[in-house]
Amino acid sequence: MRAEDYEPNSDHYRVAVAARHGRARLWLPYVVTLVMLGAVFVWGAVIYDQLPELMPTGWGPDGEVRGWTEKSFGSVFTTAIIASGLFILMAALGAMAPMMSPGSPDLSAWELLRLTAGHRGITEYLGWVTALITLMMVGFNAQSWRLAASDGTWSAPVTMLLVVALVVAIFVILSPVFRSHLRWADRTAEQLGIHPTEEEAAEDALWLPSGLYNDPSNPAMMVPKREGYGIGTTVNVGSRKGRIAVIVFAVVIIAPLLIIGFTM
Repeated sequence: MRAEDYEPNSDHYRVAVAARHGRARLWLPYVVTLVMLGAVFVWGAVIYDQLPELMPTGWGPDGEVRGWTEKSFGSVFTTAIIASGLFILMAALGAMAPMMSPGSPDLSAWELLRLTAGHRGITEYLGWVTALITLMMVGFNAQSWRLAASDGTWSAPVTMLLVVALVVAIFVILSPVFRSHLRWADRTAEQLGIHPTEEEAAEDALWLPSGLYNDPSNPAMMVPKREGYGIGTTVNVGSRKGRIAVIVFAVVIIAPLLIIGFTM
């Protein structure tokens, strides 16, 4: 969305200009991620010579080392390197969010604000997801150095609990992040004197900040995603099937991790 694409002083033009402000916060989690990655690489470089000449290649379900390999940049920083690749991928996806879901050219100025809020939410949310995953991965990387030096073992239950906590956190932060950008859209609309039509307001009320749909009158379990929230479909939690699907999804994702962690 560029201001140059709209007639000067039109509502759409003013929305496009307003959307340029406050974008720095969207990239804060990516900066946090870069700091974490930089810190673990610097730390690893400092202690590199103190690490043993053989590095573990992984730990089995019982927490014992599976195998060993010669110390090298790759073996010392394996997890941090993977985290770096994830950072590049997620940052690229965050930057491309507006291009992946550009919205209809016939959107009203109010709908354009809502679309922009969705784009901003996706960019920031992907950033915090990246930061959370990176925090866990660089933590595991640093822990592997300590265990390699002491010939220790992993605590499988603790590891699985950390993974479960990560999965839960990823879902927990979804709504607050998008809600904050919807509030930005509301404040901007008020400042610009832009108001939704009755139909737009009624449709907006059916969407949750997380991007889920909530229409009890619609029996469909899956509906097309809201513009600005990506492509494909999302769950209609207003339907019985939709609510069951959400519960099943949570059980399928989290329960196996807990079972594996506490049976090791």
